[in-house]
Amino acid sequence: MDMGIGVLVTAVRTFADLFYLAHMILKFRIAFVAPSSRIFGRGELVRDPDQIAIRYLKNDFIIDLAAMLPIPQVHPCMHWYTCQIVHLIVVNIVVLHTSSSPVCSDC
Repeated sequence: MDMGIGVLVTAVRTFADLFYLAHMILKFRIAFVAPSSRIFGRGELVRDPDQIAIRYLKNDFIIDLAAMLPIPQVHPCMHWYTCQIVHLIVVNIVVLHTSSSPVCSDC
């Protein structure tokens, strides 16, 4: 691979990871509608930072963290099989996590 392209791709990926990190930080602070209060369109907005953080840690944090890990920047794949192993590990983490949670995390 051309070195210039590799540097450009790494820089773009790092920039995207920083935006995703900001997104993760915001998810710790953004209020949500309590599932127990969703009757006929009326919902109670949960604004307590502790409840928001607990909900995020239980539902989406692991997937978001796996998506944000800088694997290509820290450990570039030198061989095809190494890339496949890393890909399978990440896919298995996502599949195992999502199979235990409902399709709609807000439901």
